Amino acid sequence: MSDDFMKSALDRAMERADRIEVPQEKLKEMEHRSEGERIAAAFLKDPEYDVSGALVKYDEEAKKYISKALESILLQNIVLPKKDSDMSNAEKAFGGLLSLKKNKNAVQQAKEQLQSLSDYYVQARKQHFEQLKAQVEQMMRQAIQQQTGANAPADLNVEQTPEFQENWRQVSGKLDAEYDNALAQLKDQIASVD
Repeated sequence: MSDDFMKSALDRAMERADRIEVPQEKLKEMEHRSEGERIAAAFLKDPEYDVSGALVKYDEEAKKYISKALESILLQNIVLPKKDSDMSNAEKAFGGLLSLKKNKNAVQQAKEQLQSLSDYYVQARKQHFEQLKAQVEQMMRQAIQQQTGANAPADLNVEQTPEFQENWRQVSGKLDAEYDNALAQLKDQIASVD
């Protein structure tokens, strides 16, 4: 009974899946996505890679879908600078976007906006980090003074304490959310450029 039941349940599920129609537009997008991803990977690996030349061999319809996938990958590489390589990856991504988009001025403006946003982000992270470090250090010194009656050592390693790390995780999370929102708006702006 269970074999027949399973077969009939599987058969019914397969019949329902066969009736689901994927829009033609989505099928074409899926068909060309891997080529756009391949071109993006080649470009990000070698910024001298000729994106325009790689797209020339495709007809206009295929080029549209490939360019869309390529743009999506390039935009994913535009992130806030949490480590040194993030800005160089964003630079590469903008190089690809400049070769992909017609309105070079708008892309260049977006690149400058990203640089400003990144500068503010790095500055805000540093400032909040130092403020939090000073606050936690002051609290630790007071606690040591109250408990022992002696002054705290000059070289407290505040950054390794669980209190600091938990507070920093919360503060940096809020900062990231705020700046990620601004970055998402910038990416939307770039995506809307011709």
